Amino acid sequence: MKVARKGAESKARRVMFLLSPAKAMDLERTHKDNLPASLPMLQIKQEQLLNLMKTKTKSELKTMMKLSDKLADLNYQRYRDFENLERRPAAICFDGQAYQGLRAYELPKERLLWLHDNLRVLSGLYGVIRPLDEIKPYRLEMGTKVATDNGRDLYQFWGDDITDTILEDLAEGDALVNVASQEYAKAVNFSKCRSAGIDLYEMKFPGPAVFAKKARGSIVRFACENGMKDPQELRSWCGDGEYSFVDESFNDKTHFTVFTFNRDKAAAAALASKKKKQRV
Repeated sequence: MKVARKGAESKARRVMFLLSPAKAMDLERTHKDNLPASLPMLQIKQEQLLNLMKTKTKSELKTMMKLSDKLADLNYQRYRDFENLERRPAAICFDGQAYQGLRAYELPKERLLWLHDNLRVLSGLYGVIRPLDEIKPYRLEMGTKVATDNGRDLYQFWGDDITDTILEDLAEGDALVNVASQEYAKAVNFSKCRSAGIDLYEMKFPGPAVFAKKARGSIVRFACENGMKDPQELRSWCGDGEYSFVDESFNDKTHFTVFTFNRDKAAAAALASKKKKQRV
């Protein structure tokens, strides 16, 4: 890793984030406003994959996705009854650590519309999900070995469709900020994005994964609340006060500008203690 190139000009542009989905979903959660509804953009391929998953037995799902008996049964029934399941806005119902950091359900409608334009969730079943796309409950991680006519896994199934869909909403000079896990980021052809003139950024949060996941959602929320148009502004993100920006570097091999943030354990402990007292 080398020190980032000096003299890079700051300019107003579209800043789009990439985030992983969550395994957990809160299907009862709602938003106070009447939100516009949309559907995921890769419907035809999603239907192809859905039809394949419907043919899997409970035992096959359990082995394929390394599930407990209870989760295997739940997801087997979901696939079997998929047409009858209710849809929910993705950013509102996703409930993993990253989405606890994002807390999209607390954002006003205006900010959710910004989020819809500037966040793409990478998905094993849907390919690409926008925040207000209405989805049904599912379980299919991107790294799952599902053989299709396109190849041996979901990376080969989706091919460049995910990348092309992301690029449809970007123009030369825009920025793509990766806060997705490695498993999901592998589904994006970043070389193709760079060839299209997109500036690539990656956020790193060294330390335990549980904290890094929440930080990924939190930094997206920070960008959303501020209507961010320049990725350099992300350097001022600090979480709830426990994080600080420590380094900017440029990776000559991947062509990513990398921002690294460190988590201060003492500050995090003080914050946790304060929150605990507030709950009492």
